[in-house]
Amino acid sequence: MIPSRWRQQSTTVDKNGNQIKFTVTHPFHPLAGQQFELFSTAQNCGEERVYYLDGFGELVSIPAQWTDAVPADPFIAVAAGRSVLRVAELLRLVKSVRDWKEKSTEV
Repeated sequence: MIPSRWRQQSTTVDKNGNQIKFTVTHPFHPLAGQQFELFSTAQNCGEERVYYLDGFGELVSIPAQWTDAVPADPFIAVAAGRSVLRVAELLRLVKSVRDWKEKSTEV
């Protein structure tokens, strides 16, 4: 194993002092299903990211929404795969179709 550049692993613990772990949940990520110790979380380029030490001791990150480290989006949890669009998105789709129909009849 390659020695880590981090002299002391400053990982995140919960209120009881237990190490916090997260699982990669994104179905297409190569690490899907694997569990890691949470090093930290931070906003980076407008999105929440989770940081962890990889197998080589390097600090890496992935979007927090690809893990179970953040609560699931309530809509996604309730929809449980039955709906891919929210009401606002459906209304935008209806408007787009109406606009398209109006433009196609003008020709």
